[in-house]
Amino acid sequence: MAYMDILFAKILTGVRRCGKSTILKMIMEKLKTKRNVPAERIINCCFDSMEYEDMTAKQIYAHLKEQLLMFNMAQKVRNIEV
Repeated sequence: MAYMDILFAKILTGVRRCGKSTILKMIMEKLKTKRNVPAERIINCCFDSMEYEDMTAKQIYAHLKEQLLMFNMAQKVRNIEV
């Protein structure tokens, strides 16, 4: 997958139901199997889950910093654009 080794955020966009979540799962699996990234370092956050309903972007950052993060439905987080 292109750009995997570049240390910038990767943004995956697309219309609804086009396979973005599936691609994220494929990337996570590749990181574990081909790059030997421990599963506990990969955190998959799906923001349409009630688990994140009341969290702001700052709260999520404080909770998860220094992890390899996979965010799904990030537009659901209040103040994510700040």
